[in-house]
Amino acid sequence: MTPDAVNAALSGAVSALVGAGVLSGAARMVPVPLWTVGSRASVSGRLDPPGPADSFDFATPFPIRLRGASAGRPPGEVAAALAERLAAAPGFAAARGHPRGMLLLRLADGALSELADEILAAGERYGSGRTQRPTVIEAVPAGELAAAGSLAQARGRVRAEVIARLLAASGARVSWQAPPPPAGCGPDLAGPLAALGADALRFAFCHGAAVPAGGAPAAPDLVLWSAQRRGNPVFDVRYAHAHAASALRHAADLRLTWGPHSAGDALGWQVEEGRERPDGVSAASAHPLGHPCERALLRMLFAFPGEVALAARGAKPQALVRYLEELADIYHDFHETCRVLPRGDDAADGTVRARLRLTAATRTVLGTGLRLIGVSAPERM
Repeated sequence: MTPDAVNAALSGAVSALVGAGVLSGAARMVPVPLWTVGSRASVSGRLDPPGPADSFDFATPFPIRLRGASAGRPPGEVAAALAERLAAAPGFAAARGHPRGMLLLRLADGALSELADEILAAGERYGSGRTQRPTVIEAVPAGELAAAGSLAQARGRVRAEVIARLLAASGARVSWQAPPPPAGCGPDLAGPLAALGADALRFAFCHGAAVPAGGAPAAPDLVLWSAQRRGNPVFDVRYAHAHAASALRHAADLRLTWGPHSAGDALGWQVEEGRERPDGVSAASAHPLGHPCERALLRMLFAFPGEVALAARGAKPQALVRYLEELADIYHDFHETCRVLPRGDDAADGTVRARLRLTAATRTVLGTGLRLIGVSAPERM
């Protein structure tokens, strides 16, 4: 179940309340929420009195935004009415309206598990959407960092290019202009570029906040960004992608099949011979993922489109970079806790195949995120 599907259900609940006279027709004009990591992480702190936030996947203040269309009803009452509708909708395990107006949702294991299949079907298109007004913007590619002149110029060019990529992923049309003329490699840029390489330097440029006008960016920490171990943000994210790719190669070596047919993937994304499923029953529904580490990873993947949209809206590449760091951490927790490949002569059951699909979906999102910031996504490290 994708964010779009959840929002479609939410829009349906709003329409039902409009029909019942609980909300006015203006409620249909209120934009549906962007589902982000932050909305999940901040649940506990926004509930007063506190509630069982950990039993829900997502929370949104959307009912509060309906205040102007609620005919004087308090947000808590609107949240409760929406929760009642959504709790009965397919794919939802629970929904609750908090008295302060927060709407809390928990997806059923099968519905959340289906997200991995939907990500694999969408490929690099997952995370793209039309959250921006359909505008045309001009942008200039960063070009070769060695030709940027100075550290400040290189950083500014990279961040401007990444913001344009984010806007394009959010629905804007980007008219790419000719790259700037070479300006040589200044002393303050040559050292970091030689020590880190273009990938790590681009990641470091996107990691921090924008530099105020007239300010000078701090030089990147060469010890941190060059370390080939966990704790270096760019290593963590690229290693997670390579690790997921390695797990899928091992699955292919074991001749494991792990999902419905897709001719575009050479790593086992194919029909399970002799295992036809009843009409309407997906592989995810037959083997839902319910372990806390599995659900945590699925929640992060669910949040990716919203994170891209918010990073574009705020012109903040650092928001996407930090999302990718958290996704990598949660992926490693999942892999250390949940067995992905069978041991020895053990048969590969449906849970193993479901976890392989989740691994492949994680690889897809990590790869898309890295490409948005112009950093390579390695298959091996």
